[in-house]
Amino acid sequence: ARGAFDYKGLKKRIKRLRLEEDAAARQAALREMHGVIVAEVSRVNQELSHRRANLDWVGGGVLPLESSPGAQALREFAELNATAVRKGVKKLDKALTDAERLEVLGWRDSRPVRIADPMDVSRSGATVGGLVRVLQDSEARARMPLEELGRGACA
Repeated sequence: ARGAFDYKGLKKRIKRLRLEEDAAARQAALREMHGVIVAEVSRVNQELSHRRANLDWVGGGVLPLESSPGAQALREFAELNATAVRKGVKKLDKALTDAERLEVLGWRDSRPVRIADPMDVSRSGATVGGLVRVLQDSEARARMPLEELGRGACA
């Protein structure tokens, strides 16, 4: 899929890492791979944000219409990418020696990476006022069941 995590590229890098015998070259390749993974996850999360912005929104941009086909496609895209990241990191872990694994865990710039939940509205600016506007809009209520309105918003 366009904009998806480059799983094939990561697999190629892992294959080259397995063939590398020089410890310094392995360490450099591992650092580079770490940077690639972080950059890829960041790029995919930006793509998710872009796609989410193009969804059918209700209440003046407060909540995405979860029943729309676009929302389902967005969830599938996020799940595909989360699986690719998980499988890629698992393959990388299998290629590491115990010493390399401990080294990676000790890196100061090593932080968890994850594919964002595309339907999480807790950080999207959803407000109590916005939810009230949605509830007052009869057209929005007809398009979105109340049980969907109650999910995810930190009100």
